[in-house]
Amino acid sequence: MALTASKKLVAPTTINRLGLVLATILIIFSLFTATTAATSRPRPNLCAGVALKAPPSGGCHINCFRADPVCGANGVTYGCGCPEAACNGVRVIKLGSC
Repeated sequence: MALTASKKLVAPTTINRLGLVLATILIIFSLFTATTAATSRPRPNLCAGVALKAPPSGGCHINCFRADPVCGANGVTYGCGCPEAACNGVRVIKLGSC
């Protein structure tokens, strides 16, 4: 004798719909707060070993022996790396070009 199972398709009940709506709202809220928290917190200076200072009046004269670009918080690429950015008083937010 073959077993046959007949399954009835059950339409989602009001409770199932409410659970789905609440789960969707929770997911959207958590994505929004995670994105907001990540963008609102200050980024650390990636050149932690180099102290920031006020730029000298005559400009920064860095002896650059090889290119080591970094991206400053002001959106400028400093080709001589951390020392050049620090000399200009700019925090580094990305290693490499902007």
